[in-house]
Amino acid sequence: MLWQGAREDQGVAVSEKDVYSSTKTAMASYVRGLTAEQLATICQACPDWTLQDTLAHHIHVQRCLVDGTFPTAPLTSLVEPETQARSAAIAERDSWTDSGVQQRRDHTLEDLLAEWDEVEAQTPESGTALADLSAHFDDIRETIEGNHHRSGDDISLSMTRLHQLQTMRLAAAGAEPVNLRCTDIDLELTADDSTSTVSGGSYELLRCMFSRRSHADADAQLDWGTSSAASRELFAVYDWPTR
Repeated sequence: MLWQGAREDQGVAVSEKDVYSSTKTAMASYVRGLTAEQLATICQACPDWTLQDTLAHHIHVQRCLVDGTFPTAPLTSLVEPETQARSAAIAERDSWTDSGVQQRRDHTLEDLLAEWDEVEAQTPESGTALADLSAHFDDIRETIEGNHHRSGDDISLSMTRLHQLQTMRLAAAGAEPVNLRCTDIDLELTADDSTSTVSGGSYELLRCMFSRRSHADADAQLDWGTSSAASRELFAVYDWPTR
């Protein structure tokens, strides 16, 4: 999940790569503080994976971005309007995702963190999977601690990229795009031709958009405003989870 460029805070440019690096440092410190039993815990948001698998998945994503081997299937699976082609892209995406985790199943935590350091050293300014990192850091923390608010510089850039993906997904399906308003930070994201705004806490919006919440949970957490039923159904970029 690439986000191109940087944002400005109070007139000062914020480097995407710097934000990625600081978030990576925080996540690496966090997982180093977990026990082997905790690392082997099933991830609440990604029940096919342990917490260590979840970390391995993100490192695989970043490795592919740096190596130039990131497939087109993840994006195609979101925006392809033809059902059969979209299903094929989803299958390819899921196979690629699973292979990255399987390749690292016998790696120790320190092996994974060493690979992450190696990959980060090769990462260009516009080549970070920051939204993926933000979401999976949240997944790991939530599994261990429950749903506690986290603040970080990563949220604005991650939300912006996810909103871009969501807008493309809605447009491809012929549904009205939506604006987003983060009620806890000064961030409002607008889509062309949108007349409806969905509001909620920044990380709760991220969780819902990144398919970490069920549709029912999203109904309880978000203010859907005047958004259409079709837009709400497609709000989660990887579809609403069924478990």
